[in-house]
Amino acid sequence: MTPIVFFVSFILLTQSAVVQTAGQTCEDIDTSICTKLGQIYSGFCNDSCISKLCRRSCGMCPVKCYECHEVDEPRLCTNVTQCPDIDHYCFATRSFADNFKKIYKLGCAPKSICKENFGSPGKRDLRVDAACCSDDQCNNRFPEEIQGSSYTTSTKEPTETSSTIKECQNIDEDICTRIAALYPGFCINESCAAAKLCPRMCRQCFRCYSCNEVDNVKDCNVTALCQGTKQCFSMETLSMDDLRPVIRLGCMETKTCQRFTASPGIIFGKRQSLQPKGGCCHSDLCNHNLASSLTTQKTIPTPSPTTTTATPRPTVNSCNLNFQSQCPTGYIAHNNFCYLFGTVSMSWNDAKNYCTSHCGSLIDFVSDNEMGHTMRYFLRYGPGHLHIDGSYWSAATTHLGSVWVWDSTGKHLTSDFTHDLGTTRFGQCGSVHHHLESTSCASRFPPACKTTIRSG
Repeated sequence: MTPIVFFVSFILLTQSAVVQTAGQTCEDIDTSICTKLGQIYSGFCNDSCISKLCRRSCGMCPVKCYECHEVDEPRLCTNVTQCPDIDHYCFATRSFADNFKKIYKLGCAPKSICKENFGSPGKRDLRVDAACCSDDQCNNRFPEEIQGSSYTTSTKEPTETSSTIKECQNIDEDICTRIAALYPGFCINESCAAAKLCPRMCRQCFRCYSCNEVDNVKDCNVTALCQGTKQCFSMETLSMDDLRPVIRLGCMETKTCQRFTASPGIIFGKRQSLQPKGGCCHSDLCNHNLASSLTTQKTIPTPSPTTTTATPRPTVNSCNLNFQSQCPTGYIAHNNFCYLFGTVSMSWNDAKNYCTSHCGSLIDFVSDNEMGHTMRYFLRYGPGHLHIDGSYWSAATTHLGSVWVWDSTGKHLTSDFTHDLGTTRFGQCGSVHHHLESTSCASRFPPACKTTIRSG
């Protein structure tokens, strides 16, 4: 028996010496996340999108083995190494030192060597004092204790699970929150996995009220699932039957939504042109709030060609214009823009809806200089009756947990602003005083709204 033991030891040690090079790091995003994910969706390792988050748990990584040249007992080996690729197992073998003292050697060995010399568990033709195993750090045991363990990790059969994107539900709120904290770019960089695991958190889908023609938004109780690049919308239009004003709600492509921002929102102006009147939002069932700024009118004033009587002044998003400032009621004109500072503290989403219902959007800035000038004007030198102080919500928010954007325009914030905001994390929004500050979107500040001055 002794020659066999030495022969096997020589093969294992030779192969181990050849292959012991540093492998690339291959880990789970978080072991506990992957464990919990496996409890909810046992077949996730068979999903190429999701398994990338749990590479080690899914057997996609080289095993980690104890590696020692000579120890008195396997359990005394504490040095751990990662094998160079997935074609290796861990091994432990009993041998003798030069003085014939019994010793143990541990490390990595190619699968072919293990199978060639030991065969399948329970079917060995020869008894040798060595054994291989396939789990991480499984080889700090005596060879006879390892023998009988399988060389291949068990793979669970995939189980059917309803697609989370179809139901617009996160697979688990705790899992999604922890993934976002550990991997801020998850929603963008892993869009395939995001769509299956955390579609709501990553805003890849949400529900919108969806009705073709209603007189009042409260009459709409039907909802639809919006996915991809779509947003919820509300807009005032004309009935196809009798041309009366009605409100339409549903899903709309983001590019189309931008027309609401680009155009003044006047249905019939002095050029008799038809322009969209409404708005978009991207959170669950948000377009009831948008539509609160829309009021259907039973008649559409049309100037008579035979009279010089002035027609009523058009409205912007159903908000009356101030004749002197050309701003919606309640706004103050300053440098070609109109500003409104709220007095009640609320969450960022509520502040956004507040500005939308008041004919504007949360305040944004082109540059750090513009922000400083504007805020100094209103905080220090503005109209005395305003008494503006403290911080206000701005349009700055983290887009899918990866980058800061102005929600009002979709544009990325420049480095002028981001150096004050620190590390980008999911669910952060920007409050503004003299400069931008990053805070939870659930925090409460008054809204600062902005819109453009409308020409007469």
